[in-house]
Amino acid sequence: MNHSLSAHHAHHVQRTTAHPLAPPPSDSIRVGSRRWFLQTGLAGIAGVSLAETLRRTASAAPTNKRRSVIVFWLSGGPSHIDMWDPKPDAPIEIRGPYQTIGTKVPGITVCEHLPLQAGIMDKLTVIRSVDCSASNHTPITMQAGNALARRTDDGNDGAGYPSMGSVAAKFRGPNAADLPAFVGLADSWKADVWGAGYMGQDYEPVKGGELGGRLELVEGMNAPRLQDRAELRRRFDRFEHSLDRAATMQQLDRYHQMAFDMVSSP
Repeated sequence: MNHSLSAHHAHHVQRTTAHPLAPPPSDSIRVGSRRWFLQTGLAGIAGVSLAETLRRTASAAPTNKRRSVIVFWLSGGPSHIDMWDPKPDAPIEIRGPYQTIGTKVPGITVCEHLPLQAGIMDKLTVIRSVDCSASNHTPITMQAGNALARRTDDGNDGAGYPSMGSVAAKFRGPNAADLPAFVGLADSWKADVWGAGYMGQDYEPVKGGELGGRLELVEGMNAPRLQDRAELRRRFDRFEHSLDRAATMQQLDRYHQMAFDMVSSP
C-alpha cells in the first residue's frame, strides 16, 4: 500500500479527530502534602484554565534558526491514486475515477480536485516511493518514523517507539518559548502513532482538541485583573521557591507563565 506525503514549511500538526484529555497516572499528586497545597492554590490564583493542559506536556528550548514542518497525516484517508499519485495510463481497474490536471511544476500532475495545491506545487514535495511491510494503516504510521517499529497485540504498538512529532519536540523544540513544540489532533494516543512512547511525558503532544475555549479568559476575568493575579502569583512563587525547589513546582511555574503569555498576547 503506497502512501503519498505532502510536506510544507510551517508548524508541525498531526490531524484526525479530537480525544478527551486523560491525565497520566504519573501526574497524580498526594493530597494533603505541602507541594499539593501550593500547586492547587497557585493554579486557582492564576485564573487561566489553559495552564493545566500545558502543564501536562513539556517542550525543549527553542533554537535560533526557525524551521518547522506541517505533516498532513491522512490516517485511513483517500487513496494516493486519487490525490498526488494519479495513474491515468493504468488499466481501468487500477486507476482512479478522477481526471488529472497539470501543476506549477512541469511533469507533475495531481487529481482534478486539488487545483489549489496544483498552483503551489513548486513549494511542495511529493514522495511516491513510500511503502511498508504490512498492508494496513497503523504499521506505515509507525514505520515512516522508525523502520523497526511493529504492530503488536498487547496495546503497545511499535514496542513503544516515539512518534515523529515527539522526536521533533525533543531535538528541535518550539519556535517560540511560549508555544508548544508539538500539537496533535488525534483520536488515538498510542505511542508510535502520536505519542512519546519511551521518551516520556515531557515530549507528549499538547492535545489540540483540549485547547478549545482555553485561549479565552475565564468568566469574570479581564486583562487588568489577569495582570494583578500574575503579579500576585509571582509573589507567591518567590515565597514558594524559598520553601520548595522541586522540579514539579518549577514546571508548574513555567506552564502558568506560558498560559498567561498565550492568553494575554495581542
